[in-house]
Amino acid sequence: MMMSSKFARNRRRGKATKHQVHTAARASKKKPDFKDFIAKADWTGALVLLEHEKSQTDSKVEDAQEWLAYSAYHLGDYKKALDEYTELVESGEKAGKDVGAYHLARASCLYYLQMFDEAKEAAKRGPENALQNRILFHLSHRQ
Repeated sequence: MMMSSKFARNRRRGKATKHQVHTAARASKKKPDFKDFIAKADWTGALVLLEHEKSQTDSKVEDAQEWLAYSAYHLGDYKKALDEYTELVESGEKAGKDVGAYHLARASCLYYLQMFDEAKEAAKRGPENALQNRILFHLSHRQ
């Protein structure tokens, strides 16, 4: 009688091979969600995923650019956050949206980039609220 291989015996018994198990595990994994990264304060993971989403033409992430700017800001990449918030301001103004909050976010980025005059101008363009007062307060000590 001929010895059958382990693979053949497992196939006859209905057991899965290592390859089948690995393939099934990969198929069952769901695509990561940027909100999971943000909930864990994993700004790098969120930033990478959102940059990928932004590059896709059929992106399903609503407000991806806003979250991208938010993640970059919390990661300490103020230049990238500033660029994203500036794009949001420009596109929002063209669409007639209220972009006051983006001006304050830009002011905060400019402050950390030590561009104090530009930060003051951006803060003044934002809505009058506690954040605007705080930014202007900190700027008053820098001049």
